[in-house]
Formats: sequence, structure tokens, C-alpha cells
Amino acid sequence: MTPLDFFVWGFIKDVVYRRKVRDLADLRQRIIEAVELITPHMPINAWQELEYRLHICRTTTGAHIEVHRRAYKYFLVTLYSVENINGIKLLGTKT
Repeated sequence: MTPLDFFVWGFIKDVVYRRKVRDLADLRQRIIEAVELITPHMPINAWQELEYRLHICRTTTGAHIEVHRRAYKYFLVTLYSVENINGIKLLGTKT
């Protein structure tokens, strides 16, 4: 699996399970809608974030790096390029 696989799975899972699933038909429809929310820039941003993190690992020779909540929010907003996609509030963003 690639980082994009993990990104796509995480994004779809977050969108699909935001509310309780009623039945199999509801689950299928939510998956379709979640996939449709993925824009062309999102996978590009995911790769750029991976490159950035690999650069940090190389620069620090693999040393432990603290990830603060502010950095996490910045990561999500940068990755998705918006704080809210079609009414779905992203984790770590203000309401």
C-alpha cells in the first residue's frame, strides 16, 4: 500500500462514518459520495506532505519530532485545502 492508499482510506472512512450507518444501501451511497468529494489536488497535497515528512526525517537523521495540535490542524487544512468540504467539518478545524 502507498501513502495515497492510506490517505484515501482515511478520508473515506472519516466521511462515511461521521454518522451512524443505517443499512448496506446507506453505506454504499456514503462511500460513493465520499469518493466524489476527493478533488485532484488532495492526492497531490498528500504526496507533498509525505515528501516534507521524509525530508524532516532525513534532516534529523530519524530523531523524534513533536507534532503539535496547531501543526496537525495546518496539515489537515493544507492537505484538504479547505476547512470544510460540502458541510463536513474536518478534524482539528474551528467551527
